Amino acid sequence: YGQRVFLVPCAGALTAEALIEVLITTFNLAGDYARHIPPLDLVLMHLSHYPRTLICLDDLETPPEGTASSTESVLQELSKLEYLSLVATSRVS
Repeated sequence: YGQRVFLVPCAGALTAEALIEVLITTFNLAGDYARHIPPLDLVLMHLSHYPRTLICLDDLETPPEGTASSTESVLQELSKLEYLSLVATSRVS
């Protein structure tokens, strides 16, 4: 993966929106909001331009009841990217 390995700290990102914000911060995409691109689309477009990327979502906790499906949807969208590998860690026992 070379330089395309990212350890993304997700502690406290308990909603899909918070997870997307963490990814936007990780990839320095905040300035691109001015284009009026939906945040998840912005992340997906950014990642689709690179071959072989590994993202470790560190401390990705179980979302609160009622928000799990939206977080799962974000992960499903990310997993559709052909050259993206995802690893998630959790400290919940």
